[in-house]
Amino acid sequence: MYDSSPYRSHRLVRSGHQVFILGTGVRIPLGSLQAWLSCPFRRSELHRIDRDTRITSMTLILPILTLQLMSAITLQSPQINYKPTLLSSFNLTQPVEGDVVVEKVITTWGQAGSWRWGIHGVYGEDLKNHENEFVLLVVEFDYFIANKLSLDMGLNFFDVTQTGDDTDGFNFTLQLRWHAIAKEDWSFFVEGGVGLLFTEHNVPTDGTNINFTPQVGFGFSFDANDSARWLIGLRWHHISNANTHRTNPGRDSLMLWVGMTFPF
Repeated sequence: MYDSSPYRSHRLVRSGHQVFILGTGVRIPLGSLQAWLSCPFRRSELHRIDRDTRITSMTLILPILTLQLMSAITLQSPQINYKPTLLSSFNLTQPVEGDVVVEKVITTWGQAGSWRWGIHGVYGEDLKNHENEFVLLVVEFDYFIANKLSLDMGLNFFDVTQTGDDTDGFNFTLQLRWHAIAKEDWSFFVEGGVGLLFTEHNVPTDGTNINFTPQVGFGFSFDANDSARWLIGLRWHHISNANTHRTNPGRDSLMLWVGMTFPF
């Protein structure tokens, strides 16, 4: 009996005028087989069986290939960081695949946890003897420990003109600066702190070459551009050895300073 199922196949062997179907013991005369195969209906049925076999195979293979392709695309495709906005809710703007969305983080000036650095120029004059004066170049680093309140660390390069030996030196300072009135583009601040001054010769000339430098003052800041900020201020500045030496003449000066700060 002939089995037309596409899932079964047997090997045909010709011997003389007969064809044997191996594994079944069936013998078919060669002429009968040729007549059966020459029938248009049988040929069409064989084509249908072959076509159904191919369709069945593709039906099984295509989903597997599709899943593998989707997995490969998922692993290799870039991540798109997209956050909806008011415009995107109206479909006016949409991210393009492959683009990297970079969000600009804008830090408000004077925000707690922010850092700034600056360069200042300072002129000071002795309140008692106008011949005693000094010029400073200051590099300062400001850390806002709270909103509008900064801890300022400065390195000052001193050039002292005085009665007696002029001298040079450097000064480390630490102070607090509070922007008591803070607007969007300007502020009013008060400040105060202390430092340690090292000079080549004594300051004053009958004093010592290592001194303390307490200071207090006030000033204004205002925007120079989107990131830089101008500062200008007035300080009372004191130099003395705090009685760590047998003499402590001391010096009180008025300082005018101007500078510019920048964000890190």
